[in-house]
Amino acid sequence: MLFGPSEYWYDWDADGNRQQKNHIPDLAPGGGLYLPPVLLTQSYPFGEYGSPGPSSFLLRRSAFDQIGGFVECFNPNTYQLYEDVAFLAKIYLNVPVIVSGRCTDRYRCHPSSIWHRVKGTNREESERRFYCRWLRQYLLEQKVESQDIWKVIRRKAWAYWLPLPSSVTKIVRRIDNRLSR
Repeated sequence: MLFGPSEYWYDWDADGNRQQKNHIPDLAPGGGLYLPPVLLTQSYPFGEYGSPGPSSFLLRRSAFDQIGGFVECFNPNTYQLYEDVAFLAKIYLNVPVIVSGRCTDRYRCHPSSIWHRVKGTNREESERRFYCRWLRQYLLEQKVESQDIWKVIRRKAWAYWLPLPSSVTKIVRRIDNRLSR
């Protein structure tokens, strides 16, 4: 797989009320080959690097088939927010990835997108919980034994594995983010 950074594009609508400027979020350093599973723990939502936009993916069909494609339980009728992140988790565990440092696309940021609608809400926490629980089960099914992976995942996801309300997991995540700085 190959991907690169995307420009987060806010000024596409000249009449819109934009609160943010166009920018290119940081991904893993470009120009390198990352062997599995390095990017799983170093990229969003567990590491310091961001998650690439799907429009920047270039993927061999054989790699797509190898991992079984997208995860069907992440869909508009359930928990769609982490659909791309779940797909990337499967890629990061199984497929070498080349990260380009060159931005070749724009990701149109729209106030009615799912991310902008749920950001900072309890719904975001519910979506994150669904992803963290799915990832835990997926790692168990794949018989991932790496203590390095489990250490990072446990540190960031433990609260989502417990039957805690979204308001509590939101507070735990904010505290963890502040302590990580």
